[in-house]
Amino acid sequence: YIINFILNYVVPGWWQYDQRTSHELETAYKQGKRNCELLIAGFLYIADFGSMLQLRRNDPSRRRKIKRDLYNVPKKGVAGLRLNNQDEEITREVRGAERPASPASDDMGTGDGTNTPVPPSNTPQTPAGGTASGDATPLNDRMEQRDSLHQVLEQMRSLVLREHLSSDTDDELEEDEESESPSTHPTL
Repeated sequence: YIINFILNYVVPGWWQYDQRTSHELETAYKQGKRNCELLIAGFLYIADFGSMLQLRRNDPSRRRKIKRDLYNVPKKGVAGLRLNNQDEEITREVRGAERPASPASDDMGTGDGTNTPVPPSNTPQTPAGGTASGDATPLNDRMEQRDSLHQVLEQMRSLVLREHLSSDTDDELEEDEESESPSTHPTL
């Protein structure tokens, strides 16, 4: 709800302040006050509009510049807290979809010289019923990853087993050759 409000209305605000504090600053600024007292994270601050500084009341050495801007400018966080930004997640998904999962996936085609584009595995697919289920894709991805992991583990086990069996067979052959004495072989 708040995001829709911010995106739909251009609201004057103050850079890196939450909505309540920004509203207090804007009200005092429009009233023509020289400064404004703010309670932020349990500390009392004074915002001086003349010098555009924020000072901690009991420790004037704690200061920072303040500036007025539009409230709908995207932020990474407020007062040191990182906001959950959906744009970052979408960007990560798109970046992951840009590169192929393996070199072989570039050559997937119909065999007649024309390549059929394969949709990325991280995009949600609409089921045949026409309604999309948001939970289906992550579950399918996890299942595919688990199956892929199991397949790799099985291949590793079979390789280790083959190597072990071949070394046992080689050892048995060597033992058999050593145990046979020249007297048991007929001479030609």
